Amino acid sequence: MGFRIDEAVAYWYNKHPWKSSSQQAIAQAVVQRLLALVKAEGKPLPGVITTLEFFKQKNIPMAVASSSNLEIIETALEALNIRRYFTHICSAQFEEYGKPHPAIFINTAKKMGANPLACLVFEDSFNGLVAVKAAKMKAIAVPEHTNFSNSKYAIADVMLRSLEEWNEEVFQSLQ
Repeated sequence: MGFRIDEAVAYWYNKHPWKSSSQQAIAQAVVQRLLALVKAEGKPLPGVITTLEFFKQKNIPMAVASSSNLEIIETALEALNIRRYFTHICSAQFEEYGKPHPAIFINTAKKMGANPLACLVFEDSFNGLVAVKAAKMKAIAVPEHTNFSNSKYAIADVMLRSLEEWNEEVFQSLQ
Protein backbone atom coordinates (compact mmCIF):
# COMPACT_ATOMS: atom_id res chain seq x y z
CA MET A 1 0.00 0.00 0.00
CA GLY A 2 1.13 3.51 -0.74
CA PHE A 3 3.03 2.63 -3.92
CA ARG A 4 2.08 3.86 -7.36
CA ILE A 5 0.97 0.99 -9.60
CA ASP A 6 4.11 1.24 -11.73
CA GLU A 7 6.23 1.07 -8.57
CA ALA A 8 4.32 -1.95 -7.24
CA VAL A 9 4.69 -3.80 -10.55
CA ALA A 10 8.42 -2.99 -10.66
CA TYR A 11 8.79 -4.20 -7.07
CA TRP A 12 7.22 -7.57 -7.87
CA TYR A 13 9.11 -7.86 -11.17
CA ASN A 14 12.40 -7.37 -9.32
CA LYS A 15 11.44 -10.07 -6.82
CA HIS A 16 10.02 -12.56 -9.36
CA PRO A 17 10.84 -11.59 -12.96
CA TRP A 18 8.42 -12.80 -15.63
CA LYS A 19 8.61 -13.03 -19.40
CA SER A 20 4.96 -13.22 -20.45
CA SER A 21 4.05 -9.51 -20.41
CA SER A 22 5.81 -6.19 -20.03
CA GLN A 23 5.66 -4.32 -16.75
CA GLN A 24 3.66 -1.62 -18.51
CA ALA A 25 1.12 -4.18 -19.77
CA ILE A 26 0.75 -5.63 -16.27
CA ALA A 27 0.30 -2.16 -14.75
CA GLN A 28 -2.39 -1.36 -17.33
CA ALA A 29 -4.16 -4.67 -16.63
CA VAL A 30 -4.14 -3.87 -12.90
CA VAL A 31 -5.64 -0.43 -13.58
CA GLN A 32 -8.39 -1.92 -15.77
CA ARG A 33 -9.23 -4.54 -13.14
CA LEU A 34 -9.34 -1.94 -10.35
CA LEU A 35 -11.61 0.28 -12.43
CA ALA A 36 -14.00 -2.62 -13.01
CA LEU A 37 -14.03 -3.54 -9.31
CA VAL A 38 -14.59 0.04 -8.16
CA LYS A 39 -17.47 0.51 -10.61
CA ALA A 40 -19.08 -2.80 -9.65
CA GLU A 41 -18.47 -2.93 -5.90
CA GLY A 42 -17.26 0.47 -4.70
CA LYS A 43 -18.93 1.90 -1.62
CA PRO A 44 -17.67 4.29 1.07
CA LEU A 45 -16.18 2.78 4.20
CA PRO A 46 -18.06 3.46 7.45
CA GLY A 47 -17.54 7.04 8.59
CA VAL A 48 -16.37 8.45 5.26
CA ILE A 49 -19.44 10.56 4.55
CA THR A 50 -19.77 11.89 8.11
CA THR A 51 -16.06 12.80 8.14
CA LEU A 52 -16.35 14.63 4.82
CA GLU A 53 -19.46 16.43 6.09
CA PHE A 54 -17.57 17.39 9.27
CA PHE A 55 -14.96 19.30 7.26
CA LYS A 56 -17.52 20.70 4.81
CA GLN A 57 -19.51 22.17 7.71
CA LYS A 58 -16.33 23.90 8.93
CA ASN A 59 -15.60 25.23 5.41
CA ILE A 60 -12.22 23.49 5.43
CA PRO A 61 -11.07 22.77 1.86
CA MET A 62 -10.27 19.15 1.09
CA ALA A 63 -8.14 17.47 -1.54
CA VAL A 64 -7.23 13.96 -2.58
CA ALA A 65 -3.49 13.28 -2.74
CA SER A 66 -3.10 9.65 -3.71
CA SER A 67 -0.54 7.26 -5.13
CA SER A 68 -3.29 5.77 -7.27
CA ASN A 69 -3.60 6.39 -10.97
CA LEU A 70 -5.74 9.49 -11.69
CA GLU A 71 -8.29 7.44 -13.61
CA ILE A 72 -8.74 5.17 -10.57
CA ILE A 73 -9.10 8.16 -8.24
CA GLU A 74 -11.69 9.85 -10.45
CA THR A 75 -13.62 6.61 -10.94
CA ALA A 76 -13.65 5.92 -7.20
CA LEU A 77 -14.80 9.45 -6.34
CA GLU A 78 -17.66 9.19 -8.83
CA ALA A 79 -18.63 5.64 -7.79
CA LEU A 80 -18.69 6.68 -4.13
CA ASN A 81 -20.52 9.92 -5.00
CA ILE A 82 -18.02 12.05 -3.05
CA ARG A 83 -16.25 14.06 -5.76
CA ARG A 84 -18.12 17.25 -4.74
CA TYR A 85 -16.26 17.42 -1.42
CA PHE A 86 -12.82 17.99 -2.94
CA THR A 87 -11.33 21.16 -4.38
CA HIS A 88 -8.27 19.38 -5.80
CA ILE A 89 -7.56 15.85 -7.02
CA CYS A 90 -3.85 14.99 -7.23
CA SER A 91 -2.16 11.77 -8.26
CA ALA A 92 1.45 10.75 -7.61
CA GLN A 93 1.24 9.28 -11.10
CA PHE A 94 2.44 12.72 -12.22
CA GLU A 95 5.18 13.11 -9.60
CA GLU A 96 8.77 12.09 -10.13
CA TYR A 97 8.56 9.95 -7.00
CA GLY A 98 5.66 8.25 -5.29
CA LYS A 99 5.16 7.81 -1.57
CA PRO A 100 7.05 7.65 0.76
CA HIS A 101 8.47 10.73 -0.97
CA PRO A 102 6.48 13.79 0.24
CA ALA A 103 6.10 15.44 -3.19
CA ILE A 104 2.43 14.50 -3.64
CA PHE A 105 1.50 16.17 -0.35
CA ILE A 106 3.72 19.22 -0.75
CA ASN A 107 2.51 19.87 -4.30
CA THR A 108 -1.13 19.36 -3.34
CA ALA A 109 -0.75 21.92 -0.53
CA LYS A 110 0.81 24.36 -3.03
CA LYS A 111 -2.10 23.89 -5.45
CA MET A 112 -4.51 24.61 -2.60
CA GLY A 113 -2.54 27.66 -1.47
CA ALA A 114 -2.10 25.99 1.93
CA ASN A 115 0.81 25.97 4.33
CA PRO A 116 1.90 22.32 4.78
CA LEU A 117 2.17 22.94 8.53
CA ALA A 118 -1.57 23.66 8.56
CA CYS A 119 -2.54 20.50 6.64
CA LEU A 120 -4.14 17.40 8.09
CA VAL A 121 -3.91 14.15 6.16
CA PHE A 122 -5.88 10.94 6.59
CA GLU A 123 -3.67 8.04 5.55
CA ASP A 124 -4.08 4.27 5.47
CA SER A 125 -0.58 3.18 4.48
CA PHE A 126 2.76 3.34 6.27
CA ASN A 127 4.46 4.73 3.14
CA GLY A 128 1.83 7.45 3.11
CA LEU A 129 2.47 8.28 6.78
CA VAL A 130 6.19 8.64 6.10
CA ALA A 131 5.37 11.02 3.23
CA VAL A 132 2.95 13.04 5.39
CA LYS A 133 5.46 13.48 8.20
CA ALA A 134 8.26 14.34 5.72
CA ALA A 135 5.95 17.07 4.35
CA LYS A 136 5.62 18.37 7.95
CA MET A 137 1.87 17.78 7.99
CA LYS A 138 -0.32 16.25 10.69
CA ALA A 139 -1.32 12.65 10.10
CA ILE A 140 -4.39 10.67 11.04
CA ALA A 141 -3.69 6.98 10.49
CA VAL A 142 -6.63 4.77 9.60
CA PRO A 143 -4.82 1.53 8.71
CA GLU A 144 -6.38 -1.75 7.71
CA HIS A 145 -7.47 -3.71 10.77
CA THR A 146 -4.52 -6.11 10.37
CA ASN A 147 -2.08 -3.18 10.69
CA PHE A 148 -3.69 -1.31 13.59
CA SER A 149 -1.32 -2.81 16.18
CA ASN A 150 1.77 -2.35 13.99
CA SER A 151 4.13 -0.10 15.98
CA LYS A 152 5.34 1.61 12.78
CA TYR A 153 2.07 3.53 12.68
CA ALA A 154 3.01 5.30 15.93
CA ILE A 155 4.44 8.15 13.84
CA ALA A 156 0.86 9.30 13.23
CA ASP A 157 -0.52 12.13 15.33
CA VAL A 158 -3.71 10.13 15.88
CA MET A 159 -4.66 6.52 15.16
CA LEU A 160 -8.25 5.57 14.35
CA ARG A 161 -9.64 2.08 13.87
CA SER A 162 -12.28 3.54 11.57
CA LEU A 163 -13.41 6.95 10.37
CA GLU A 164 -16.45 6.33 12.57
CA GLU A 165 -14.15 7.38 15.46
CA TRP A 166 -13.56 10.85 13.95
CA ASN A 167 -15.26 13.62 15.91
CA GLU A 168 -14.88 17.16 17.25
CA GLU A 169 -12.86 16.00 20.26
CA VAL A 170 -10.26 14.29 18.07
CA PHE A 171 -10.17 17.35 15.80
CA GLN A 172 -9.61 19.69 18.75
CA SER A 173 -6.80 17.49 20.08
CA LEU A 174 -4.85 18.32 16.91
CA GLN A 175 -5.11 22.10 17.29
